[in-house]
Amino acid sequence: MDLRMSRFVLPLIWMAACGGSETSNPGSRDLPGVDSSIDAVGTHDVTPGDPGEDRGPGPEDLTGILDAPLPDRWEDLDAPRDLPSPSDLPEDLQPELPGDLPGDSPVGTDLAETGPVDLPPEDAVTPPDRADPDRPGPFPTTTRKADVRRGNRTIPVVAHVPDGLGPWPLVVFLPGFQASTDLYQGTVDRLASHGFLVVRAAPPGSLLNVSHVEMRDDARAVIDWALDGQGPLAGLADPARIGMMGHSLGGKISVMAAFSDPRIQAVFAMDPVNGGNPITGYTASLPDIVPDQVAPLQIPLGLPGEDWSATHTAPLSPACAPADQNFRTFYDAASSSPWKALWALGGADHQDFVDDPAACGFTCSVCPDGPGEDQDQIDAVRTLMVAFFRRHLAGETAMEDWLVGGRVPAEVSEVRHVP
Repeated sequence: MDLRMSRFVLPLIWMAACGGSETSNPGSRDLPGVDSSIDAVGTHDVTPGDPGEDRGPGPEDLTGILDAPLPDRWEDLDAPRDLPSPSDLPEDLQPELPGDLPGDSPVGTDLAETGPVDLPPEDAVTPPDRADPDRPGPFPTTTRKADVRRGNRTIPVVAHVPDGLGPWPLVVFLPGFQASTDLYQGTVDRLASHGFLVVRAAPPGSLLNVSHVEMRDDARAVIDWALDGQGPLAGLADPARIGMMGHSLGGKISVMAAFSDPRIQAVFAMDPVNGGNPITGYTASLPDIVPDQVAPLQIPLGLPGEDWSATHTAPLSPACAPADQNFRTFYDAASSSPWKALWALGGADHQDFVDDPAACGFTCSVCPDGPGEDQDQIDAVRTLMVAFFRRHLAGETAMEDWLVGGRVPAEVSEVRHVP
């Protein structure tokens, strides 16, 4: 949110509240009980009537069944002849066959008449159903807390990990200025439940000592930590699918990180604010990034936001998301983005992007409440968030329907989209 404060009485109160700124062939082997010295079985001529020979039933045993005597030599069997059908055999010699084969006579039945039989493959694994983006996903999640260190800076992080085999697309989340990441844990966990490794990070910065450039570098360090093959998330994050997400100042820092880090492939900035210092304005450590760092971005950009906070202010406080710094300015500047979308939530205010504005306390109270139901607004943002990352990090083109098609959340009053 805007951190400019040239003519207001309570700049520090406003700054605390808004934050402007993943058959082998076993080979031949000897079989037990088989004499391996026998190379082949030779032929043997058998003369009918040899003493001691057991030839089985003769013609006298099958009177009326066989039309011709048995051959004098077995070699004569090479000549074609009519063979009896098993149905012509005596009853006591009838073969026993399963009783559930089709047809009156199991022998000679054309099994193709019964149609193909589909058998499930062995060890088939059925993945969880992909839930619609407006509902929780199919993956249970767990959380892991850690501290990421960069030089003399410490960045507290909480990783939301889907239950299953990775690697997962990685998304790093950044909060609004001076806002705890706990205020967004429900939203972050919703994305994780759809098969994303989401790390919420809190780059340090105080009311009187904050650097957006340092916060940007902190965000990049979190990506390095998540991709560390020897770290606590080893093998869980897909280095080829990385996104950034943030609210207010976190949205601005997400864009700055994407501008400086080619690993980042998509940004979802929730009501971002391109703010500076309330007294001195933009500085080297608090840069103006619109359009300079937005126009060159050649990645998908999603921008949900609201206009309420541009014109509604608390007493003695400036706008939490000024019109000349809000989500619309980011959208207009993103001239190189191959896919961008703006969603205006008509009933939302700047703090409807946290899980529960009532739990936010004083920080959220500085931004006036919008006319819509808070839960409806955050539900809409979550739907857009899940659909955006499933579309652009998971390749699910069907998500376009929830982003720019007939299933856009009802709370969205305006959609702008390219292409």
